[in-house]
Formats: sequence, C-alpha cells, structure tokens
Amino acid sequence: MSSYQEEFKQPFRPRARILQLLGDELIGSHKLAVFELVKNAYDAGANEVSVVLDLSDLDNPGIIVKDDGDGMSLQTIQDVWLVPGNDHRKAQREGLIRRGKYNRLPLGEKGLGRFAVHKLGNLIRLTTRAAGLPEYVVEINWENIIDQPFLDEAPITIKQRSPEVFVGDDTGTLIEISDLRNKDWKRGEVRSLYKQITSICSPFEGPESFVAIMDVPGHEEWLRGLLDTDAILSRAPWKFNFDISALGEITWSYEFRPIPGINLE
Repeated sequence: MSSYQEEFKQPFRPRARILQLLGDELIGSHKLAVFELVKNAYDAGANEVSVVLDLSDLDNPGIIVKDDGDGMSLQTIQDVWLVPGNDHRKAQREGLIRRGKYNRLPLGEKGLGRFAVHKLGNLIRLTTRAAGLPEYVVEINWENIIDQPFLDEAPITIKQRSPEVFVGDDTGTLIEISDLRNKDWKRGEVRSLYKQITSICSPFEGPESFVAIMDVPGHEEWLRGLLDTDAILSRAPWKFNFDISALGEITWSYEFRPIPGINLE
C-alpha cells in the first residue's frame, strides 16, 4: 500500500475566456446566435421582439434585441443568467418551475442564449426589468474579462436603477451588442435570419401571440420581397374559419380565393 506524505485539494478553475469558447463550439454561426436570443424572448413570455442589425456604420456595426417579456429579477440574473450550466430551461421543460405567463414549452436549449451574446460581440449591455421591480443593467467588456487569468477573478457588476427603458408597468429585456466579432454580414445571411425568426411567429391574433420584427439600417433593401406571416395568410388561396363554442361545438366556413391570372375552379 502506498504511503502518502500529504494531500492537496484543488477545484477546477476555468479560464476567463471559456464562455467565448463555449459559445463558439455550441453555436455554429452568428446567425444562429441571434436566433437563439429571439427564442429566449419567446421563452420569456414576450408578445413582441425586435431585432436591429445596424449595418449603417460598417466599421462599428451593432445588434440590438429587445423584447416585452417577463424580464429578470436580480436573483434570476445572479442565479440563472450568470450561471453557465444552470438547469433552468430543463426544469421549465419538465414543468418543475413556472414557464411564464403563457405556459409556453421553451424553445431555447441548455441556456445557449447566454453564450450567444458572448459569441456575437465583445461589448454587451443587458437592461432588464421584471414586474414591480427596479431596472437592472449588466455591462460586459470581454477584453477586460479575458485580461484576468481565471473566471472567478473577473466579477460582473450588476447596477440597479429606477426604470429608464422599461418605464411604467413595462417589463422586458434589452440586449445591446457592439464591437461585433463578425462585422461582415452578408445579404444571404440576413435574409436567412429573417426567415428563421419569423418562422416561430404565431399566425393567430390573441393575448399569447408572438411577433418578431427585424430591421437592417444601412441595408433595408436586403429584406425586400420577403413575406411575413400576415402576407402569407393574405395570399393563401384556401381559407378556413373555425369557431369553437364553449360547449365544444365547431362551426366552420371555407373560401377559395384563386390567384390572379391563374384560371382554376
């Protein structure tokens, strides 16, 4: 039997840049990273999320994602958003914790939204507010963080203030990303991103509906000719209307609207 002279205990100490590395490995492209933020807005109970890919200044483009969802409390920022590996999404999916006001099945996977912001840019500013709470602002400068050798030596400051973005009874989350790691967005990427974020929009109007809006200042023409949900529904040649009564009785009507210029009966 070996005779040990002394015993040492040492926890794992991840390097500060590990979150960027995880973002690079877990999220295949910058387009998918933005889509992940849109899915996070859906999971947060938002009715509307806007994505602004500002390419008006080619030397300093930026990305802004704003939703009107539940927002985050200080505890959620500390225990979920700033804790990689947290099982918050898994618990929501299994119904172990509240899924938000619409009880939506989460679209986000494994908390990738937190890694998405790290993949997209070096400067991150997150502003969020939950119902009845102050507004919280988190600013991350990845160049400063990476200068620190280990993640536990690079604390993030959370600032509390009276609401300036989400005033009155408004709630939600605003993420502003600058000093982008990919400054050369292509037309095809932007159009593909638009199709992705509109693909999860609800075609129905109601309190629980979800709408995604996208703007590309500097290249507005890139989105011309693309259809949103309303345009697709308005052009549909077949239209059904269903009414379901409180007793479960269903009545419906059908209308065929031929495409102009095409002779179909």
